[in-house]
Amino acid sequence: MIVFWVIFIVLVGVPLIIHVRGRTVVALSVSVAVLYLIAIIAVSSTAVITAIADLFRTLIGPPYVSRSDYVEDTYFVAGNAEQLLAPMLVFMAIALAFWLLARWGAPLPHDTLKTLFWMLHITVLALPFAAAAMITAGMPRSYLEDTNGANPMVVATSIVSLLTFIAVIGFIWIAAKTTVRRIRA
Repeated sequence: MIVFWVIFIVLVGVPLIIHVRGRTVVALSVSVAVLYLIAIIAVSSTAVITAIADLFRTLIGPPYVSRSDYVEDTYFVAGNAEQLLAPMLVFMAIALAFWLLARWGAPLPHDTLKTLFWMLHITVLALPFAAAAMITAGMPRSYLEDTNGANPMVVATSIVSLLTFIAVIGFIWIAAKTTVRRIRA
């Protein structure tokens, strides 16, 4: 559990320090994208190190097949890197788009962009935890079987997803509006 809090503090603390120092949304987005890139490298290197250790173990020891060979699989570690790749690409796209707009001389609403950044960043961090909680809580096979009405985890996940959608649409709207203003000027 302590590892979770350390990771959470780093993923929120680094952008918060950059925000407090008065940097733009480009710097905030790049910092988060770099943190996700570091996480992808860590996850991938863990899978590679595990595979190399398994290779050496089979070379040194006598070959045998046990029940644990079917349980100890590194696919779970390597297979979850794409969950880190999507947010990294989103934040890199935001950083690139608004860096280009700033270099082009387009007027940017920095306070609104920072608000949307934090909304997107916190919801991207919260969505996997809400989904995991929803999965562990168990879901009925259909809405007709759900006698308690809406499952609170489903409602929480839906709200987080809606906020993520609103933040992304806000970034797209500001980029389009700023581009049109710059072209007309």
